[in-house]
Amino acid sequence: MNFSTRFTQLTVALLLLSVLATPAMAAGFNTSEGPNPTYSYDLEKATHNMSWGTSNADALVYENNDGNQDRPDAKVNESARNPITFTATDIELADLGGLPHAESTSALDASEWTTSGASVSDAETAPGVDAVRVSTSGVSSGTEDTATFSNFSVTSDEEKRFLQLGLDVDELDSGATVEVRVIDEGGDKKIATINNSADPTNAEVVADGTGEGWFFQHRLGDMNTIADGDGNFDNIESIEVAVIDGDVDVSISTLNVEKLSQYQLGETMVENSDGEWESETITEVTSAGPISITSLGSMGAAFDSAIIHELTVDTLQTAAQVPSEDVSTDFSEDTNNTYPGYHGTATIEIRNGLVDAYDLSYSNVKLVDTQSLGTDRYLAVEYAEDVGDTNFSDISDSAYSSITTSYTTQGEEVEVDSTIQPGDESVMKYELRLNQDEFAALQQTASSGGFMGSESGGPLSSIINWFAAGVTAIAGALGISRWSGSSGGA
Repeated sequence: MNFSTRFTQLTVALLLLSVLATPAMAAGFNTSEGPNPTYSYDLEKATHNMSWGTSNADALVYENNDGNQDRPDAKVNESARNPITFTATDIELADLGGLPHAESTSALDASEWTTSGASVSDAETAPGVDAVRVSTSGVSSGTEDTATFSNFSVTSDEEKRFLQLGLDVDELDSGATVEVRVIDEGGDKKIATINNSADPTNAEVVADGTGEGWFFQHRLGDMNTIADGDGNFDNIESIEVAVIDGDVDVSISTLNVEKLSQYQLGETMVENSDGEWESETITEVTSAGPISITSLGSMGAAFDSAIIHELTVDTLQTAAQVPSEDVSTDFSEDTNNTYPGYHGTATIEIRNGLVDAYDLSYSNVKLVDTQSLGTDRYLAVEYAEDVGDTNFSDISDSAYSSITTSYTTQGEEVEVDSTIQPGDESVMKYELRLNQDEFAALQQTASSGGFMGSESGGPLSSIINWFAAGVTAIAGALGISRWSGSSGGA
């Protein structure tokens, strides 16, 4: 084989190598021997459009201040059984309030209601989530005010349909009762109830108090029929909200009697009587407030085009997620035997901070660090708050506070800061003494991740070393011993 042929083969092999095996530049510092300072927080997003994705990673996508999709350098807390939280009445989806679905009218349009004493107005249960508000003033014991929507009809499979209600109860007098009555052409009724003294385990009770996010779904055929007509529940023609014996203020964002199936709000992990955790599908919310689920992907297909407002995600932001330019490492072998029994030292600096964006807010924020090494390995640990993007070498010594004395027990969690503000960038700086295995592991992490440091050589040297190794291996396989005109072999 002549050199020209071998060189051609080498060129092709190198092209394949570059296409098929280009190494991914790791972001962050990720090794069991090294430090991993972590921001732990609940991230609340103003909106999550389900079209952005329904995986737990997608749950972190948000709209940045420029109107583009973005994602913080973070991950969903994998140890949380139900890391996704939202309120059922904060879901924006036309189908939820589209009664009647085949018409241009809507039960969530206040102008479509007729009233007898009650007040009906247009409202929202979250920004962009349409609702109709039914309120009263001056309803006393023994009296009743009503509001009625009748611009629809259901003429088939009436008993198989579900009464579906999503509502916020802002006011409910102690003696007041709200009855949501589904009425057929003869006056027969199916009734769901809101009452402070109602039994929330009763299948026909929507809510037993004030609060947001109540969600009710019950098949009409499984509800009692109040026979004010012929006793046969046929041809649904109206929905009446009756307020009895006291005043109320209720905003309804979901109202439907047409669907033959339930909405699935997601899967949640619950602990059973044996202390074991098992998955349950949430179809009703019988206690006011938000619900927590395993993932957005566990919600039913009906929500594929929904927008969820005020979505909260249990989030971790670790050193493994930060960009490589926000990590600095410096390794030094202990050739002078300054620390007998140890191979050398490492100085590691990690910058991290919370994204500041209009659509994001944070709660329960804290910066923690789990002590990964024995106490004697920590020569110094320092923390500098709000240093922005200042180069590591330009951060003054006075900006740092020593927290070395907090590192007392290997495996224990150290709380570094709980007063972190969005937009503030802070730096953790470690000076460690290491045995040979630890030194090698951390140094390898730094070089493979492309971190800038005296030993790692930065991202360019990492690529060059990898590329040179690939060239050497291929050249050897092709019998090329050197870059010259000689064959170097048979």
